[in-house]
Amino acid sequence: MKFDSTDLARLKHAGFDFESDKNGKSKTDDVLLISSHVVRAGSFRGMPTVLMQGPGDDALHAVVDGLHWVIHTLGLVEVFGSFRVAVRKNDAAAAVPDHTVAALARLAAVVGCELVQFELDDAGLRFSPIALPVKSPEADPRATDDWPDAVRGRQPKLPQSAQDLDKALNGSVPSFRWYQSVTGKIWSGRVAGWQVCEASGGSSDIIWRTQAANSPVQLPVGAVLKQNILDFAKLRAKQDEDEGKHKLEHMLESAVLRGAIQVQPNAQGPTLKPLFAPSQVPFQFPTLYAHGGSARYVDALMRDCDTLWALELKVPTGGEGQYYRHALTQAVLYREFIRNAVAFHPWFQGLDQGQPALQPKFCQAAVVFPKLKSDRKTLLPMLQKTALHLGVRIVELDLTVDAMRTRAMA
Repeated sequence: MKFDSTDLARLKHAGFDFESDKNGKSKTDDVLLISSHVVRAGSFRGMPTVLMQGPGDDALHAVVDGLHWVIHTLGLVEVFGSFRVAVRKNDAAAAVPDHTVAALARLAAVVGCELVQFELDDAGLRFSPIALPVKSPEADPRATDDWPDAVRGRQPKLPQSAQDLDKALNGSVPSFRWYQSVTGKIWSGRVAGWQVCEASGGSSDIIWRTQAANSPVQLPVGAVLKQNILDFAKLRAKQDEDEGKHKLEHMLESAVLRGAIQVQPNAQGPTLKPLFAPSQVPFQFPTLYAHGGSARYVDALMRDCDTLWALELKVPTGGEGQYYRHALTQAVLYREFIRNAVAFHPWFQGLDQGQPALQPKFCQAAVVFPKLKSDRKTLLPMLQKTALHLGVRIVELDLTVDAMRTRAMA
């Protein structure tokens, strides 16, 4: 849904003070890169207020967009209790989903803003309390039992076919690595983050994955050469990019997790270390935005001594201003889940890497991306300032996207 001309007329009539040109656009579109189609920011009876349409994915980012607006438009230094975020109340068919409301409630608590719902019609603009979730994400049975049990009992042993492939490659493709999900039984073989094959304990063959074929190709390990793997990876990479799936983020994730690209949250501080050594089998750590919601996976878990870091990794998409800002939403929600999901804490603390025990209750978060192009550099100070209020670190890597590709595929 979008704010249409009727909505804008009703807002003005109700006394909602907002800036808009003759076409209905706001300067938030071009300066702050917040779409005025779904967000209207202004003042109502002296209270800075951000109105958000629903029920689409944009609603999830209402709090972060609102924070961005009050900081960079109103110049507020102390934002706690200084503004209100309101999500439109619609009929049941178009209502904002409960899991979105749960995520917004958590973000509002971090920021310190009021979260309500609004109605807008010919009678005016009205605000009312929004029904908040009773149960936290960490009370979900997956977070209290299923996933912690799976993580603690995880003893990944490669099936024989996968071991044979590793032996045949003998390190000739450094970016090739096996992955396995927390609860999965299939092993995913990936080159620089792109899946090229699968292995399972019940087969002596490797299943090669290529969209060029109508069905998976099954070949014995003996038929595999280094060039076969690289060819499959390049094919998958080209197909994914052509389809616009943002799969370059898989490449960045793979390179960070094996230490080929280093992340340094503080300019003068140490670089982060992967939670798992290159010889170990990594997995994406599951989190939840809401009780009963879908699993959301952290791109990379890293450490600096006893400090755990949750990283959200991004690559340019042409809309970096909004795309990178919305990554702050993800980073905060990952961090808050890890801090509060106490059933996982003994596992984190028991990871023996010759360092002090990790302290997940003090987990930190960062948004990481390649070097911005010169014409996008103005985005960085605003993004950093907004991130500071959320306690999230912004890390601009000292390498371009092309350099990232080269290093990830090496």
